[in-house]
Amino acid sequence: MNKEQALQLLLKLLSPFQDTIWVHESVIKELMSILRNSGAEKRVFDLLVARLKSLQDYWNHACDQREFELLGGGIYSMHIAAAGMNIRILYAFADSKAYLLHAFYEREGKNHTDYTGKVKLAQERLDELKD
Repeated sequence: MNKEQALQLLLKLLSPFQDTIWVHESVIKELMSILRNSGAEKRVFDLLVARLKSLQDYWNHACDQREFELLGGGIYSMHIAAAGMNIRILYAFADSKAYLLHAFYEREGKNHTDYTGKVKLAQERLDELKD
C-alpha cells in the first residue's frame, strides 16, 4: 500500500479510540516513517489496534500482559512485533486518557535501544500537553 493509503488506514483505525486514547501527531509521523516501504503496514496496524483495545480495557493493568511495561516516571511502553518489525510506543496516563507519545524502532542484540532519550522525549511531549 502506498504512503497515503497507509496513513488513511491508520487514521481510520485510530478513530474509535479517540475518546480514551490521544495520539500525539508526532507518533503518526514516526510510525509512518518506520513502516515506509516495509509492506508490513496492515499487520502492524492490526497489532496496534489489538494493543489499543487492551490498553482501553485494562489501563495501567495492561502491564500484566507481556506486550506492555512500566518504564518509570509514569511512562509506559507498548511492544509491537510483526513481520520483522520491532516497534515500541511510549505512552502515559493523564486526565482519564492514555496519551501515545513516541514511537520508535527498537534495536535488538548488542546495539539494543537505550530508552533514556526516548523516555525523556515522551515526558517532554506529555508536559506539552499539560501546559
